[in-house]
Amino acid sequence: MKSELKINSFENELGLLVQCLKLNGLWPYKNKYNNLKFSLCIIVAITGVFHGLYIIFNQKSSHNRILSMFQATLYFHTLMQRIVFKWNQSNFKTVFNYMDRDWKESNHLKSNDLNIMFNYVKKSRHVVKIIFMTFFAAGFGWGVNLLIEVFVHKKRDLLIFENWNAVTWDVTSSTKLLRLLFQLLATFNGLFGAATIDSCIVLLILHCCGQLEILCEKIKKFHGLIRHNLINRNKDCSNTVRIINNCSCLQCIVEKHNYLIHFIINVKLILSKSFVKVLDESIHGLMLLQLIPGTISFCTNGYGLMKSYTNGDISSMIYHIIYILAIMPIFLTLCSVSDDLLQKIHKKNNGMHLTSSVFVSVVHKWCGVFICPSSNNDKELSRS
Repeated sequence: MKSELKINSFENELGLLVQCLKLNGLWPYKNKYNNLKFSLCIIVAITGVFHGLYIIFNQKSSHNRILSMFQATLYFHTLMQRIVFKWNQSNFKTVFNYMDRDWKESNHLKSNDLNIMFNYVKKSRHVVKIIFMTFFAAGFGWGVNLLIEVFVHKKRDLLIFENWNAVTWDVTSSTKLLRLLFQLLATFNGLFGAATIDSCIVLLILHCCGQLEILCEKIKKFHGLIRHNLINRNKDCSNTVRIINNCSCLQCIVEKHNYLIHFIINVKLILSKSFVKVLDESIHGLMLLQLIPGTISFCTNGYGLMKSYTNGDISSMIYHIIYILAIMPIFLTLCSVSDDLLQKIHKKNNGMHLTSSVFVSVVHKWCGVFICPSSNNDKELSRS
């Protein structure tokens, strides 16, 4: 299985997401023109947000308002996601370094633990494919509907800058085409950014699930050994690493537990940082950005579907149906991945409870170190 996937670093685990992050200017390591690409994406998103807001507050047509609300929500969603991602760049870099360490040490893992990591890599790649396919299905439906509205129904007021009094346009086919291309570019820029960031978050969570499952296997194998015995430590360094990675003694379990807590804390910092301090203390800011715009888009497209059905507008109906069918797997995928993480945490806690009597007796007898079998506070780190 290892030779089949050929994974030896976190960049191989990320796969095409590495290039996607670089194209969005979000790669946390040094990259040529990184800030330039990020700035261009932000400018395009801001332009789309202002256009959507202008249409919402100045259009009399409710259908145009609904369509523009979806666009403005999408642009605002990806704008905030990109800013938060860039703002948390140091945390992402730390998490990626943890992942890189996991894969460098995977050469010394037993086949069962290695299979766990590969299974989660396969699962994450399937999830990433679903996310990108659904986002671009929604973008394709929106683009087809826009082309029909502009060229068939002659609704030129849907184009960016079309009704801006501050800008004087020479209404020719070339300028109309340029505005249409810019609007399509802005929409696909938003969809591409949202799909990249959502996929990256899902991949981090699934990687964490794999490491938690490996920890559970270590806990199951614990039989009271306090510390591993490294006999040939100076003679064979690789053998020493292999012993440590596959050891189920108390010391190795505590070290793995502490390592995972630091990993999860950095992931939580990524998901919880927000521009508003109150939000940062009470809810997960980035996950909130996943929920609210998606809910607004779902509601506006549901209303647009009913409105199109009433007016007999087949093209708009097709667009709204495609988008609704495309956005549902995103919600289901995020819920499934979050549930998977919760199950792994509960499994780890249950394993700690099952062996708690052994832990307590061994700890009090030999080293007097206390390990909390189940902690609801991620800041309560176990001490070795």
